[in-house]
Amino acid sequence: VANPDREKVKRLETTVQVHPIKKARGFPHMIFPAHTSDLAANEVKIVVRVKDVNDNSPQFPLNGRPLVAAIPTSANYGYPIARLQATDADDGLYAEIRYQILGGEADYFTVDPVTGHLRAVASFAHQAGHVFGFDVKATDRAGAHDGRSAIANVFVYVLNEQKKLALIMNAKPIDVEDHIDNITKVLSNVTGLDVRLRMLEPHQEENGDYTDATDMYLYAVDPIMNVIVDMETLNEVLSSKQEEVKRSLEPLH
Repeated sequence: VANPDREKVKRLETTVQVHPIKKARGFPHMIFPAHTSDLAANEVKIVVRVKDVNDNSPQFPLNGRPLVAAIPTSANYGYPIARLQATDADDGLYAEIRYQILGGEADYFTVDPVTGHLRAVASFAHQAGHVFGFDVKATDRAGAHDGRSAIANVFVYVLNEQKKLALIMNAKPIDVEDHIDNITKVLSNVTGLDVRLRMLEPHQEENGDYTDATDMYLYAVDPIMNVIVDMETLNEVLSSKQEEVKRSLEPLH
């Protein structure tokens, strides 16, 4: 029988059929008591459960690309940045993954060893325009030294608060927030960039009055170069496709 692989076959089943033979010397017969409707009286089902081995490493769903994220200079201790989530095709302990940051950037960031949530643990008030690069390691067997592992590259950009780009949405912030995934998806499809939300604010007129509109501040990642697009370039791209953006977002206003 070929060596089974649990990732392909978790359970093997076979049926054994018993045929009567001549009874010798009065030895007693052993009779299997269990019967099921799909088995004959002289058949028994044998179930072989395939035991797993640690033959798979964790995998990040990034296809070899880095995780690119951005934070404001106002980010402080505990500020949520992103989540790294690896999967493992093995089972049980062999699929229990733990995360850790590699390199010296642990002074600025921390990753939850169980959930993979990445958070800030420092002040970035004087880091505008800075890019932090580091690796996050995912290890199975609950992080054991002999576990199999994978590494994801992470780049965190500190956005300049003096350079912002906003689209005015004709809807309240709570309504925009409810549709933000669809909005950024539409903008990404139109621009060819990975457009993301920076923050939402109620729109304020020049006279100081607030309206039911929303200022939707954006940034974008170049999906080919895996870098943050500068605000001037993003503004040019959105301006050149203004009519298409307006038409595409009309159902979401």
